[in-house]
Amino acid sequence: MFEDFLKKNAPTPWVNLIADEKDDKVKINMWNRQYTVGKNCLLSSVVSGGEEMLDGPMTIHAIENGNEVVFADAHTFIMDQSGREVVVCSAARSNRFVINTALKVEYDGLCKIDLKIMPVGLTVMEVFGLDKHNARQFDLDALWVEVPIKESIAQDYHYWPSMWPSLQAKFDKEEDKIPYSTVCMSRKLKTSLSLDFKPGVYFGNGDKGLGYFAESAQNWQFAEKEALRIEKKEDGKVVFKINLLNSQPKKWEYAPAPNNPVYQFMAISFSFGFQATPVKKMPDNPYKEKAVHIDCFKKILIEYYDFLLNTSDYEGYACNLDKIAAEGVTLLYIHEKWNKIQNYWEIAVSDRARIQEIIKQCHLRGIKVIPYFGYELSSLNPNYTQWEKEHDSLQVKEGPTENMHGWYRQPNQRDYVVCYGSSFTDKMLAGLEKMFDEYAFDGIYLDSTVYPNFCLEHSCGYVDANGVRRTTHPVLGVRRFMEGLYNLLHPRGKIISAHISNYIAPSAMSFCDYVWDGEAIQIYLKDNGIDVIPQEYMKAEYVPRAIGVPYEYLVYTFPNWSYEDGLSLCLIYGMLPKPNDIGLPLEITHKLWDIYDAFPIANSTFIPYWKNDRITYESEDIKCSLYEYKDSHGVRKWLVIIANPTSKTASATMKMCSTMRLNDERESKLLSPACDSFDVTLAPCQTLIYLADEIVK
Repeated sequence: MFEDFLKKNAPTPWVNLIADEKDDKVKINMWNRQYTVGKNCLLSSVVSGGEEMLDGPMTIHAIENGNEVVFADAHTFIMDQSGREVVVCSAARSNRFVINTALKVEYDGLCKIDLKIMPVGLTVMEVFGLDKHNARQFDLDALWVEVPIKESIAQDYHYWPSMWPSLQAKFDKEEDKIPYSTVCMSRKLKTSLSLDFKPGVYFGNGDKGLGYFAESAQNWQFAEKEALRIEKKEDGKVVFKINLLNSQPKKWEYAPAPNNPVYQFMAISFSFGFQATPVKKMPDNPYKEKAVHIDCFKKILIEYYDFLLNTSDYEGYACNLDKIAAEGVTLLYIHEKWNKIQNYWEIAVSDRARIQEIIKQCHLRGIKVIPYFGYELSSLNPNYTQWEKEHDSLQVKEGPTENMHGWYRQPNQRDYVVCYGSSFTDKMLAGLEKMFDEYAFDGIYLDSTVYPNFCLEHSCGYVDANGVRRTTHPVLGVRRFMEGLYNLLHPRGKIISAHISNYIAPSAMSFCDYVWDGEAIQIYLKDNGIDVIPQEYMKAEYVPRAIGVPYEYLVYTFPNWSYEDGLSLCLIYGMLPKPNDIGLPLEITHKLWDIYDAFPIANSTFIPYWKNDRITYESEDIKCSLYEYKDSHGVRKWLVIIANPTSKTASATMKMCSTMRLNDERESKLLSPACDSFDVTLAPCQTLIYLADEIVK
């Protein structure tokens, strides 16, 4: 009975879908959003947080026998519905072609669209020769979808992948070109650009956004870097174009038989989809858990059991775990060395009691424990030969990183990327269920698992019209794994944390409690300095409240880049860093936790620097974000974050919207008993945190 309930009802924190059909229009309501499917065969309205995101209906366009047509006046109806999903079908025709669509909308807002186009067939009367029909032409010279997005929503864009130069965008004007780099895939939308096939594109404004996804370019025909196009028109209007065909479909290029000119032309199908964000409600206090991640980059040379329980690297503590507890940690991430075999749920016999003791001792100190998992199949796994034969290991056949990865680690092994569109998903979910039954872990950390990497094996990949084998991206396979993990762990009260690394994937992030990002830019920072990190890149990509999932920011330390420097890149975006060192980084973060805990964060509103009208200033370098709290009398207080994420000293006069009393929270000292403005001078990468109390006269 409970399984039947789960199949029909949305899991918490979402609510059941409610769909209404009237006059060839279907409205679907879900948490905080409403989608409408109209006579356009696609979404005609997408509302998030009460705000319309589209500038008009999505439309299907074609060049039919030399003339442009727009498919409209469709018959639209609900085919199936439950609390978890609603299926809407739609049908329309032009003079020569029929369009059918099936839209499956799921409880978290994911909308998968299957679109089919085919020639119009003969009527029964025509078949029997009772009605005459003219000789028909079936030339389909182009087919595309237009998605008009409101300029207020499409302020920023992001696309994935961009791992090598050939994958980056092509801009209409040479002067608008963004040179290839680690951060070239996310920017403020200023001009028109085109892209090759991408499994993920995201448009947003820091508060909400619209994600696009597609697993495969099968049946698509497009010129190089013209599969997708983002048009920023002179009047500010934004149109996202999905160019499905730029010529007659290859499958229709042969001459049809004279006695059967229609039915030899089979339907051409395409699949893609959209998801409006935020996908769920952001936690009132996204900083509730106080996490540290050991052995990530800052390596630990001994076993975790000995490091945590038998070693003290700090004076005054019996063991390192006591130091961790004293610093206020409530959540401990243990990296890959917790298990001898990478990304495996079975634990070696000699390690089982030690793992149980680590968990027990952490729990005695009020600390949750989360182990590292990833995206790989290890050569040390006893099932490697069998599973590799079943084509569970990901085989990349495209680009400079052909057959990429194969991470080396101790004990000596290589770890190869798996595809979560394969049967490995079911093996891993079953294995994790067994592991969580045996061990009282408090959740799971997933390294880069949300990536729908290039894949050719099992059901992935396809052969194009020229006979070339092409890769696909298991976006929905990854989602199925993450949803399965959510259904397994959340009823048990466990945490899901994922490393997303330069990829906004709402379809998978829906099922995360936390995501971790920042690693992809650390070496770039080390080699080039902070000025190579555009703040418009940060604003476009590091958007926890726009997704509805808290972000933790990763900071590696180098001789020219400190943990303290890293604060200037995360606090102003509503992120806290997650330390990977129980020394100074943890001590710095402990002080941040104390400051944030002392402020009523759960009852406050985060106001990022680009919307901040409470404290104004004139500086291109300084950024000021804040948290605003109002008491029962309407009197305000603010937790003010001021950062200088540049390599040069910056100064500004900060003008306040009200008379305030300022306290420097990091220095624990009163700055001013009453003032309307104050001056700041910040060194490169310096961050200030002030408490401002409104003084009501």
